[in-house]
This record gives sequence, structure tokens and C-alpha cells, in this order.
Amino acid sequence: MEVGRRIRNQREHLGLSQSELAASTGMSRQSIGAIESGTNLPRVDVAIAIAGALGLSVNDLFGGPNQAVDALTGMTPTDGNVRVGRVGEQLVASPVRRSSSGYESIDAVVANGHLELISKVMPGLVVAGCEPGLAIIEQSLRESGVGAMWVATSTDAALEAVDSGRAHAAAVHGNKRDLDRLARAKRLQRIHFATWRVGLSAGDGIATGWQRRALRGEMPVVQREDGATIQRVFKEFLETDSKSAPGPVAATHLEAANRGLWAGIPALTFEPAATSIGLDFHPLATHVVELWISPDFDDDPALVAALNLVSGRRFARSLEAIGGYDLEHIGTRVA
Repeated sequence: MEVGRRIRNQREHLGLSQSELAASTGMSRQSIGAIESGTNLPRVDVAIAIAGALGLSVNDLFGGPNQAVDALTGMTPTDGNVRVGRVGEQLVASPVRRSSSGYESIDAVVANGHLELISKVMPGLVVAGCEPGLAIIEQSLRESGVGAMWVATSTDAALEAVDSGRAHAAAVHGNKRDLDRLARAKRLQRIHFATWRVGLSAGDGIATGWQRRALRGEMPVVQREDGATIQRVFKEFLETDSKSAPGPVAATHLEAANRGLWAGIPALTFEPAATSIGLDFHPLATHVVELWISPDFDDDPALVAALNLVSGRRFARSLEAIGGYDLEHIGTRVA
């Protein structure tokens, strides 16, 4: 909305009509109108054309895009390739994810704290949490020209990002009672996402009885950081006096399942991750997954597009194909 307001104000200051601005940028009047109203976000190349026609720099028009903070820490982003989102007037960055084919979705390069945008998609939606389905939202929105960024992190860190204005929404999970209690202390919109089970996964090569040995602390287990909800569940079920077990720490459910498979040890993860790579799964608890959204951004076009996507049948079918998801009531508002 701020970008559209700046464009409209500068256009009117110069005495230009929407049609005249459109003609000077090679766009349609309807496209200019949609950008000014906030229902459309311009790509970077379009933004450069508009800024030039209005006699402004892209920095002036978009509120200083060279200044960004890390989505999780709030500090200056570490030098390297990053993905970028915009929460209100604040640009936020997160390191790009690696895949077997290389880096994914590089939006900008940070050097000596200076951020240079290189993507044609303008920074947009930021959602934090440990639900891998958010990657599908990110990819689908980017393919349609809408900026989006999923930041993989724990529930605690995701909520901190929302509270601090570095994310539009957080994916949270836990039992329904705990979520209801936590929600009472927060002024956030709640959207039901899914229900899935958390527990331990293991490959075929692990000896029978691995579940009991893992919970007794008799073998290493790939675990999550202390701020992760799933780690708290694991500690509740541990049968050790110290309520701890040996083993490495993974950053996400998917990473945990894969590291466990590679190392030949159990891993703390959720059922869809285990199902997706053919692992045995031992459930410990059933969790409700919700999207908690800051009401400050109800009319953000990227957020509206994301919620429309979540409510659609195509998105649900993508998760159903993975397995382990109960998608009844997906996309509905939680009272």
C-alpha cells in the first residue's frame, strides 16, 4: 500500500494522469491503477520504469531497499545470497536455501551490509515457521509474480519475528489446548492449516526396538533446538532422569528426517517428512497447525493471495500427495 501511495502522490505532484504515466512506462492504465491501489505489486523492472518516469530513484520510491534486517535476528544480514521480503516499510532478508541443484530463489546479494536487489519479483510476503508446506506457497506466489519468502524456523522464533514486525505470519503447531492458551495473550488472526503427528522416524536398517531405546536415551537421536515445540514433546516422553538424549540438532523437520536416514539413527520429526522419504514413523503426539497473522497487514496483497492459495483445492492436493496431513477445515478462520 505504501508503494502505491508514493506512486500516486508523485504522479499527482507532477500533474500526470494514470494514462500518461502508463504510456511513458509501456504499461496499461489498469496496471498503474492496480499498483496504486495496492492490489498489485510491481516487479523490479517495472518499478525501475515507474521510478524513472516519475523522476525518482527506486530507493526513493520503495523506501530505501538497500536497508534490510535478518528475518530472525533483526540484525544486519550476513553477506551472501539472500531472499528478501517486505513487512510494512521494513525489508527483511533470509539466507537462500540450498538444494541438490544449487541455490533457490536468490532475490539479492548482501556485501558489507549493503543489499542489492537482483530478482524481478518485488519483496513481499514473509511467513516464518517449521511447516514445509509453506515452501509450496512461496513457490506458487513467486511463479505468479507475487513476492513471498518462507523462513524455516521454530514456533517460538516465528512468533518472535511476527511480534517484532519482521514477518506477516507465523506457522505454529501444538495441541489445541496449548494453542488456545497461547493465543489469548496475542492479538493475531488464526487460520487453520492442518493436523499432523510428531514423533520419531527411522530407516529400515535400524534394529527392532529402536523406539524404546531412543526414548531411554540408549542411542543418539537427531533432535531440534530447545525453542521448537516438537523438542518439548520429545522431552516429555524421554525416560531419562535428565530428560535429555544424545544426538545432533537439525534446523527443520525435513533436515532431521534426512540426517537420521543418512546417519542410520532415529530422528525427531513430523509424519509428512517421514512419509515423503519412506521412513518408519513412531508417533508421540498429534498437533494442530495454524497460521497466526498480524492484523496490521490484513490488506497486504501478497498475504491475501497466500490465503486464497491455502484455501484452494490445488494446494490441498499438493499436501495430500505428500501424505501424513489431515487437511479438514484448511484455510478456515479459528474462532
